[in-house]
Amino acid sequence: MSLVDSRSKFLLCLDEQYDAVLPSDLSGNLADPTIPAGVVLPTAVSGTIGGYGRNFVRTGPSGLLFDDAADALRLTRGVTIAAILRLDVAALAATDECVLIQRGRTGAGDPLAFGLKLVVVNVASGRVILRMFWETTAGAAVADIGVDFYWPGTEYVFLC
Repeated sequence: MSLVDSRSKFLLCLDEQYDAVLPSDLSGNLADPTIPAGVVLPTAVSGTIGGYGRNFVRTGPSGLLFDDAADALRLTRGVTIAAILRLDVAALAATDECVLIQRGRTGAGDPLAFGLKLVVVNVASGRVILRMFWETTAGAAVADIGVDFYWPGTEYVFLC
């Protein structure tokens, strides 16, 4: 059984055992990742729900940059994003925003087609908002109202 079917645009497992082994898109629609200047490579960690994962840190921008392979990700309809994550809300500050995924860098050359982020509302209670965001064709930033819920401590959560 394959995790990728004909409708999948990309699939990143982020389950490499070593920092130096960067993830690859299982569908083949993304080029191999790069680490932009000033961005910290998320370190490989064990003991996650799936065995291994990546630790994205709060101390600075942390992430991976994947470019499209031949415009394969020009989505013309809806988008579904699924992720398994663990977040220590107590280690964050009120109004912190954790971008989970973003398609595009903003601007005329690479407009922001979609993004998904967690916004911390109240650290003490663990209240967060999961919110989609994007840019209009005119370049104006737009964010939906989002889904407001309480993060369950430091447990793993499946978001879809």
